[in-house]
Amino acid sequence: MCERFSGKVAVVSGGASGIGRARVRALALGGARVLLTGWSARRGEATAEAFAAEGLAVAFQHHDAGDEAGWEDVQRRLFELG
Repeated sequence: MCERFSGKVAVVSGGASGIGRARVRALALGGARVLLTGWSARRGEATAEAFAAEGLAVAFQHHDAGDEAGWEDVQRRLFELG
C-alpha cells in the first residue's frame, strides 16, 4: 500500500459499484479516508464493510447526488472523518 493520499479525505458519489467502487479502493489503498455515498443503503453499507474488513478506511453515507440539501449531511460527515 502506498501513502500517496495519506492525510486526505475523499468522497466518491456512487462508490458502491463499478467505476466508483474501483475509485474508492484506489484512494483507500493510497492512504485516504474515503466516504462513499449512494442511494442504496444496503449496497453502500456492504461495500464499506467489505473494505473495512480489508483494513481500509472507508465509510458509507446514504445520499442521492441529485438531492441538493443532502450535500450538507455529506459535508458534515466529511468533517467527522477528517
